[in-house]
Amino acid sequence: MGSRAEATSSFGAQARVNSACLACKKRKAKCDGQVPSCQECGKRGIECIYSQRRFRGPGKTKEYTHRLEQRLKRLEGALQVDDSPTIEQVAVSKDNSESSRASVRDTPLDTSTARDQPDQIPKSLPPKPAEITGLRKLPDFPGLPVPGRYMSTFKLSSTVINMGVRSDTFNMVQFIPRLSDSMVLHSFRGVAQDICELYPLLQLSHMEELVKPQPLDDAVDKVARQTISDALLAIGIQWKTANSSFAELSHLAWGSFKSAVSTSPMLLFQGTSMLAYEALAIMAMYMQGSADMRIASHLSSFAVRAYQMFDAVHSREDLGEHYLRLFWTLASIDIDMSFRIGIPPALSMDDISKDLPGEHPSEHNETSSTPDMEHGIDVMRHRAVLSKIQFEVYQQLLSSQSKRCSSHELSLRAEKLEQKLDVWSESLPWAFQPRDESFNSEETLPTPVIVLHCIFHDLKIKLQPLLGTHSLEKCAASGRAIIRLMERIPTQQYTVIWRLLVYPASAMLLLLAVINNDPSGPSAQNNLETLRKLSSWVTSFVNAEQCDLGMMPEWCNRFVGVAEAIMSAELSTQYPIVQERLGQLLSHQTGFLRLAQSFMGKMTGSDSVYIQELSEVLGMHWAPEDEFGPFVPNVLKPKTHNFLFTFGA
Repeated sequence: MGSRAEATSSFGAQARVNSACLACKKRKAKCDGQVPSCQECGKRGIECIYSQRRFRGPGKTKEYTHRLEQRLKRLEGALQVDDSPTIEQVAVSKDNSESSRASVRDTPLDTSTARDQPDQIPKSLPPKPAEITGLRKLPDFPGLPVPGRYMSTFKLSSTVINMGVRSDTFNMVQFIPRLSDSMVLHSFRGVAQDICELYPLLQLSHMEELVKPQPLDDAVDKVARQTISDALLAIGIQWKTANSSFAELSHLAWGSFKSAVSTSPMLLFQGTSMLAYEALAIMAMYMQGSADMRIASHLSSFAVRAYQMFDAVHSREDLGEHYLRLFWTLASIDIDMSFRIGIPPALSMDDISKDLPGEHPSEHNETSSTPDMEHGIDVMRHRAVLSKIQFEVYQQLLSSQSKRCSSHELSLRAEKLEQKLDVWSESLPWAFQPRDESFNSEETLPTPVIVLHCIFHDLKIKLQPLLGTHSLEKCAASGRAIIRLMERIPTQQYTVIWRLLVYPASAMLLLLAVINNDPSGPSAQNNLETLRKLSSWVTSFVNAEQCDLGMMPEWCNRFVGVAEAIMSAELSTQYPIVQERLGQLLSHQTGFLRLAQSFMGKMTGSDSVYIQELSEVLGMHWAPEDEFGPFVPNVLKPKTHNFLFTFGA
């Protein structure tokens, strides 16, 4: 017995020696291990502190988990949320919120049944979307025990479970009183022919079919028809409004358009028929008459994706001529937007390889002609062929992959594409074939033919610098032809002019670059006269039609003045510097159409810098008020009409 006590005493002394106090360890002094104070600390009159050594022993491995469990219990107690009105007081209406809260409190969730029989359908169906309003406080789940070893990962579970969650559906808002289909068609009927010149798809007979409900329509198709009705009303107001009253009545068009846009997520996510992407395409048509081509591009991209989803689940044999007409209308919008903004088309090579629409379809009257022509031309078919060439120009010459090709290979590609473009031009009747020289001053051209000519000459401008030379001189003829087309437009409708004005704006930038590069060139004087014609036309249009084109008249006059000074034999000392800086900003590598679109819409990052530097060089001293370019009037900015997005209540 004594030996055992001695062994125990010896072990305790050894433990105390090995576990010296902190003060003795620091001084490296021998510690006797006495409690509560060792002899050394007692002599020095300081506090004696021992560090606790950790040993393996019974229950040590569970001690950490036990502490976490205790801590979690304390947190859950502190975070326990009572049934206070702060979580449930927000609702669409006071009556609905009271009934919603009462139903939630009185109907606890039976988790045991759901846990024991997971495959059974619950006896009580969830409430209809119209009955679910406001915020819901989800019930607690006392029947779901969580093992202690997992508690650390679930320490916020009670907060999340008791969080206020809105369970109602997305709201589609009507921003303008809904009109009957007959009233919409009546307002559209007076300008249907004018609208069809730019958008051949929007034939009045076809629009009547679109807005008329059908017995087999599902919920999404019904919404799509209402969306088409709202979008058509907006487009009709754009065309029907007199130029002098455009600013006063634009809010009506935007109200109807906003009603259509509020349904676009449903059409994109749930639409399964052609109605869905046709509605999105018509919305993109409306936005082309505004100053925001980015939104138009987004809508056309949505329509492309909806079309691709539809095409993936339907056999092409079951689809008729209208399917092709709708697709090529969408393709022309998408490719046009990609060239203006400088982004890749949303369509793929497989999409663009589809059959062309039928030539002169008997059920569709979408031809353009002149009084001396016996038969007109099928605008949609010619536009579809031109869209194919546009797509090939982008893929072969402007895409990121084409930048890896040698200049010789790009030149060969450009030559083949120019041949295709010439073949397309020769397929038109002689009176409608594009020419570099001006037409007879007394002649006018149909609006759709002018659109085709503008696209044709813009493609020529893109191809010429790649055909063996980087000179812009060969592009000047196409630039002059575009500007002279503005005098041949048969209409002065503001919304039509705005949709076309980006092409003469790009030609104006091009001709200034040509004059700047070679002031004494063979076409310099001709280019200057063309710039004067454009400046005169813009000024007279603004004054006569009482239309707002932003600062475009001032910039046009300034372009003419700088061009005259550069060509003058008596150059002042400042113009050689101006000429050098202009040569850096405007060259064969400049995307003139994209730059012109930035003048007339939202400016991209690089183009914004270009325009500001160009304004300094020209002495315009223009400072941007917002993200829009200097040619944009306030009436065409979507934000002027509250086309903005905010968080709902």
